Amino acid sequence: MLLRLLAVDPGEVFIGYAEFVGIQCMNLDCAGPDEAIDLMWDRIAAGHYDQVVAEQWRNYGDEMSWSECRTAEINGALRHFCRRHEVPFDTQPARIMRPGLARAKHHGMELPEEIQQLPNLHRPHARSAWIHGAWWLCNQGLDRLERRAVG
Repeated sequence: MLLRLLAVDPGEVFIGYAEFVGIQCMNLDCAGPDEAIDLMWDRIAAGHYDQVVAEQWRNYGDEMSWSECRTAEINGALRHFCRRHEVPFDTQPARIMRPGLARAKHHGMELPEEIQQLPNLHRPHARSAWIHGAWWLCNQGLDRLERRAVG
């Protein structure tokens, strides 16, 4: 069985997520925080993933001074879910977007066409989640992931 990865772009209003099996994106979507976190909890608890990766949250000063920090809450919930169900959890900086997309293309990974079916407000978040997943997979060694088999 190939590695099953959940990649997440946690946000204040929308949460993008991409589900990979090996290097194939099987699902790409975006939802509000409550809907997304419930869905992720159910899937993590059911053993759907071998790894979860999310964009790091950083406080950049004054621009966040009145924020409720919903993004940090989402990452905290994901970290907790993963710890409880023994699923590795990693974060990556937001700055990997441009190099992540280029590296994915270099390795023959293309953003799924289904992204065009999402509402306009959801596309950037789903795209970001896909790029985080692709970047993480590229950094793991794609040839090794394609051969990874579990009894």
